[in-house]
Amino acid sequence: MIDEAALAAALKSGQLAGAAVDVFAEEPPKKLAAHWAPQFHCHAARRGLHCGGQEEVGTQVAVQIKDYLADGIIRNAVNLPALSADQYRRVRPYLELAERLGSLVSQAAETRPARIRIRYAGEVARWARNLLRSAVLAGVLNAVLDEKVNIVNAPGRSRGPEA
Repeated sequence: MIDEAALAAALKSGQLAGAAVDVFAEEPPKKLAAHWAPQFHCHAARRGLHCGGQEEVGTQVAVQIKDYLADGIIRNAVNLPALSADQYRRVRPYLELAERLGSLVSQAAETRPARIRIRYAGEVARWARNLLRSAVLAGVLNAVLDEKVNIVNAPGRSRGPEA
């Protein structure tokens, strides 16, 4: 968030050498102020493209939600690799098994485990290791936490105070 008038003044006075802005307080901007310096760049908003880009993003999000609800495919999550539909179908049973094994380990342990060692083998483990690790962590954490953990947020929830 930026004060547009202060930005314009800083550009005009030379206090700021240049600026590029993608979004304005009013979208799309009805007019760009005549006092914006030549060092100012906002090509998308000048051509009215910003709102069109939002429509495209909305379409992509809708497709991703449909893929998740129909096939369980999660795309573009920060903590997950992108998988094709075929890869996801192949790894899904292993993810369920990994989560159940994590839960079993957590429930069978006499104390809360501070560290868990996971051994991987096979073709799926070569390209889905991070997903399998996240599934194990979700299983472990769901057995001890009140809130629900999933394969997307499990790695972040597993870090202790030293992380």
